[in-house]
Amino acid sequence: MWIFHRQHLNPAPQPIAGLKALDIGEDGSRTQVAAQVLLTGSGINAENSTFDIAAPDAAAAKLGAGELDTVELDSRAAALLVTKLHTTPDIEQMSNCRAGAFLAGGKLS
Repeated sequence: MWIFHRQHLNPAPQPIAGLKALDIGEDGSRTQVAAQVLLTGSGINAENSTFDIAAPDAAAAKLGAGELDTVELDSRAAALLVTKLHTTPDIEQMSNCRAGAFLAGGKLS
């Protein structure tokens, strides 16, 4: 799974719950199942965040426009989109360390 976030979330430690607008993938997708497990374990839910259900291309466009804080991608079909996100200004792939903290419900640092 690839997790991308807006760069302003990177410099200082920030509680996971500080993420307010998150893509959780399309209904019925593996991305959505994985995102729900990941977010539930981190204390993020519909009461403290806004979940967006979008196709990968639409989610990436919303991330680039600043409408989302994170986008999760997990399919071979997303490989070209991952390449595109790597070259998008102000967007970064979440590091393995940060993704591990995300999974563990810790802080982004």
